[in-house]
Amino acid sequence: MRVVILLLGGLAYWIFNSADIVAGREQVSVPASEILEQQFLRETGKRPDGLQLSLLQQQAENELSLAAEARFLGLHQQDSVINERLLQLNEFLAPSSGPVFQDADEDLLRSDPVIQRRLVHLMEQRLLQAQDVSPIGRDELETYYRAHSADFRTADRYSFEHRYFSDDSVQVLNSGKVELGVAGPYWAGNPMTGIAELESDRYFGDGFYFYLTTLPLGNWSEPLQSSYGYHLVKINDVSPGKTMTLAKARPRIKAMLEEKRRQQVLSESLALLRQDYGFSG
Repeated sequence: MRVVILLLGGLAYWIFNSADIVAGREQVSVPASEILEQQFLRETGKRPDGLQLSLLQQQAENELSLAAEARFLGLHQQDSVINERLLQLNEFLAPSSGPVFQDADEDLLRSDPVIQRRLVHLMEQRLLQAQDVSPIGRDELETYYRAHSADFRTADRYSFEHRYFSDDSVQVLNSGKVELGVAGPYWAGNPMTGIAELESDRYFGDGFYFYLTTLPLGNWSEPLQSSYGYHLVKINDVSPGKTMTLAKARPRIKAMLEEKRRQQVLSESLALLRQDYGFSG
């Protein structure tokens, strides 16, 4: 039995390439849960819970099955991306190496993370091509639009005055009350006109738009905290958002439903493939 270390997505996998092959396919094994936990801890700074660990395990099984099946079908043989990658990795080997070069390629097909990601992609495309993904019909588009019309409504836009107080001019008491000092100029300007959520995030930071949606017209607010300090805000005008017409929303809905259908087809095909490599569907 030959053991190869596979680095996929920065994670070390153990692949057991055994002579005892089932249905002509190589035998693969996912890493121990401790390795998955350590990888998650390095990336997020916290340990995964039970559900997260289960999803990590499933993802590892999916990637290993897809890459192994791509090698089994020889999808790498005519792929320019993989061939170029192999040449880059083996450029230090003399052309006369012959069998040594070939053995190195076999190991790299299982160990190089770039090649593994490419194999996964190639196999996903093969699975999709093998199935008929039915087109999205007009009735389906219209039904989705009616059920999710709120998703195609533009955000309300707010025009307002504000008084800005930098953090240096503000004292937050133990009671939580904010004592303001002297107002100063604000880098994004004042007053603000036609501000939707994206602009609010850009000019004031995440979450400030929510404050705007709760304020009445014509009254000065309590101190509101942004990413840059505190603000007193008076809403002068609100321009209600508009719902996109079906004609304008159709391309977006069509792309969304097509992607959802492709993922469903891929999931069903992958469940069968997983069984070929000894994983439960």
